[in-house]
Amino acid sequence: MYRDTLFDIYIKNRVSHKRLYSHADYRSFFNKMIYVVSERYREIRVLDLCEMFDPYIVAYHTRKAKKEAYALFESIFISRVFTVYQFSEIIKEITFKERHCKILIISSVRRLFLGEDIKEKVKQDIFREALLALKENQLSFVFIEEYGNIFYGGRYGKDIVDFYSDNRIDKRELEEFQTCSKKRGSAAF
Repeated sequence: MYRDTLFDIYIKNRVSHKRLYSHADYRSFFNKMIYVVSERYREIRVLDLCEMFDPYIVAYHTRKAKKEAYALFESIFISRVFTVYQFSEIIKEITFKERHCKILIISSVRRLFLGEDIKEKVKQDIFREALLALKENQLSFVFIEEYGNIFYGGRYGKDIVDFYSDNRIDKRELEEFQTCSKKRGSAAF
């Protein structure tokens, strides 16, 4: 059922979007995905593995759509994760305690798992255990990686990716946001 390498576990559900060339592009991509998904679904949970979540970018997209940012932020639950073991514990907590939240968005799993001094076998076991917990509890998940790759699973996973494909961030929109950020002196990027 599983291959030898860590990321082959979920590579079969890979969708490549436009190439993201910089950290700022990826950050905008991730935050727009959060905005788009939270608009469509009532409550989402975000696992922010490399401090990618930026409320200013999400609020920017909300204001651009002429909607209330406060109401949107009430439906987004954020957890910041810094180690592989925290990742495992948060997944267990979400799958066993929070039955109301059906969608989980996760950033930069690859960076978290490649950056630690833990044996590869232990990493694979932790990651496999997390994916099995998500599958058993029928929690839809979307892993968003650098360079525009999205991996998904669960009941709503493909719907989220298909819906997002119609609402992707384009270069003009990114430049417009960067211009607004520079004018107000924000450290969004």
